[in-house]
Amino acid sequence: MENIGIKTLVHQYVITKRKYLSSINSNLFLNKDNKSRNIRFFLVSAIISLVIISCNDPSPYPEDAKFQKLVFSDSTFQKISQINPKIVNVFIDVSMSNAGFVSEPNSDFLNSIREICSIVSPDTRIRFYAFGTKLTLVGEKTKASLDYFQNEANYNNSETRFDIVLDKIKSSSDNEINLIFTDGIHSENKATSNTYVELAAQIRKYVREGNLFGLMGKKGIFSGEYYPESIRGSFHYKGLRPYYCFIFGYRCQTDFIKTHIMDEWDNYFLLFPAAISSMKTDFYVNNVGVDESMVKDNTLLLKNDNEVDTFKIPITIRSEDFRFWDLYNIESTMEMKRVNIYYQFEKDSMEIIKDKIITKETNINVVKAEKNDLLLNVNYIPEKNDGMTIYRLRITPKIPNWINEWSSDYDGNYEHVSKTYALKSFTHNLLKITNDNQFTLFSIYFIL
Repeated sequence: MENIGIKTLVHQYVITKRKYLSSINSNLFLNKDNKSRNIRFFLVSAIISLVIISCNDPSPYPEDAKFQKLVFSDSTFQKISQINPKIVNVFIDVSMSNAGFVSEPNSDFLNSIREICSIVSPDTRIRFYAFGTKLTLVGEKTKASLDYFQNEANYNNSETRFDIVLDKIKSSSDNEINLIFTDGIHSENKATSNTYVELAAQIRKYVREGNLFGLMGKKGIFSGEYYPESIRGSFHYKGLRPYYCFIFGYRCQTDFIKTHIMDEWDNYFLLFPAAISSMKTDFYVNNVGVDESMVKDNTLLLKNDNEVDTFKIPITIRSEDFRFWDLYNIESTMEMKRVNIYYQFEKDSMEIIKDKIITKETNINVVKAEKNDLLLNVNYIPEKNDGMTIYRLRITPKIPNWINEWSSDYDGNYEHVSKTYALKSFTHNLLKITNDNQFTLFSIYFIL
């Protein structure tokens, strides 16, 4: 098959039926009474199946993506060039519950910050901020700034206000990367559950705008007062406690994040839509396979002379972004839209008349996930329809196992301080575990 896009493909099939349709209005399928009959005739001759990989970026859309975006308006394509940031902004939580991390001279908490600072290029500026109830610039000299944060007396703020840091981060450019070091407990003078929902909503909005969020975790020695969220007061705790680095950056910085920040941490996950570099399938229809000439813009064009009763398609997807996720810990949702195509020869344009989205259960099996390759088996029974149906298989992450293990729903006694209060609740709201609004790593499209 010739290497062409969906618009050209549709155009070619319409041309072959032009003689049959010569008695119909030159604007093809504009006659409402004949619409279903004409579309049925158009599709019976050749049912087209495409698999389209989608990511997120404001770059211009190719022909295939224009068609795709008309059907699912939130689907976009992404091409990213990597850059190293010129400025690293380090925000350190100086609320009272973090003082115990620096009570010992050889602080695990501060050593993690030193490790990152030592790897960063000497040409990169590092700016240190203290935050809690307010935000304060400490300086740009690493030793002097870390000496300031080694002083336990400077951890005297009664709140941890991530929102004031986010206001600062929103004004940064793609030459900057922002790191927040904290015990991960967001506290204000209102119900803690509300602050986690609001914080997660702000981060989701930040990611939807084309940015990147990461959460990394370690455990370090803590010796000091702990101020619980579940009850009033405080108590002394000595032992291991989790601490975290929140990353706010840009898609173009993933190489820098992997090389300079993430490798030294025990656990992590990142949120941003994956940029797919290639995709292939061993899918056969009537013993006819797919070769490279049928692939364009991450799109497979498959011709089938008979209706497909069940999708049973092995798909290998490659992306350098897969290194940031546990791909065995994913799930999927199949969405369906019925559409009718109206093609106008004179205007050389295509209009999509869309139906509502219908969410369906589907089954995927992760056969292999290693390095940058993901092999999926997709099994799905398609909806019977006289017109054209668009299927979107959304691949979404589950809450990482380490988040579940490190989270606690109560922190009012000594035994629970070794975990992080409401960490699972925060991550749940961040990923928004619902069928309607869940964070999507990438999507696969079937057009029948």
